[in-house]
Amino acid sequence: MIRVDHRIQEILNVFNSWDDALNQCVFIVTSDHGQTHIGKEKEFNIDLDKLLESFHILQLGENVSDHDLVVCNNERMAYIYPLKQDKQQQILRHLLSESRIDLIAWKEGRGVSVREGGSGRAVYFEPGGLNVDIYGTTWNITGEWATLDVKLDDGILHYGDYPDVLSRLYGALYSQDIPLIAVTARPRYEFKSQFYPVHLDGGSHGSLHKYDSMIPLIITGTEHRINEPPRLIDVKHFIINIFENFPK
Repeated sequence: MIRVDHRIQEILNVFNSWDDALNQCVFIVTSDHGQTHIGKEKEFNIDLDKLLESFHILQLGENVSDHDLVVCNNERMAYIYPLKQDKQQQILRHLLSESRIDLIAWKEGRGVSVREGGSGRAVYFEPGGLNVDIYGTTWNITGEWATLDVKLDDGILHYGDYPDVLSRLYGALYSQDIPLIAVTARPRYEFKSQFYPVHLDGGSHGSLHKYDSMIPLIITGTEHRINEPPRLIDVKHFIINIFENFPK
């Protein structure tokens, strides 16, 4: 943070004064993700190759032939693509047996089914319905809401450990029109697979948890307001709004 502070000072010092900088420019300081500290021991790496070893997994450099699935690892989350329709339920059973896995989600009907690793707690949600979240999006939710740590407060749906989890999960899964399973690791754990780097006793990210999701945001030099609590998508709309209202 000290080095970041120095870099910001270098930019501000280009102007006659810092007040002059704020009069001429809008400054936005943020990041694209948070970080979770990973444990030191090997047990904090969830080995997907080992967990799914009973399946024929496509490895890097191989051509698809009689493979059962593809694993796309991204540190604290992974996409798993079943290549054979009859294998998905078997894959899910293997994933559900691992208590170090946090959330397991897949498309079902017109919505998303989510199970918790180890405990098997389950919840289903889809767009529309009577539940309005803090961002104004409506949802229909059935099952164990605690799976995603969502709660109603004064008739509004609020998020706990997984900020904006419904929109993020739905968007991730329905951004692709093929079967896939999204998995995330519990705090302090990350996924391991062949050729992918690991970060024992270091920082990692990628999951839906607030540790990976909550980031700093500083905005100055403008009277325009941003929606609160802000998300990165709100920062995008905030910037567009500034340009649309910029004096001609």
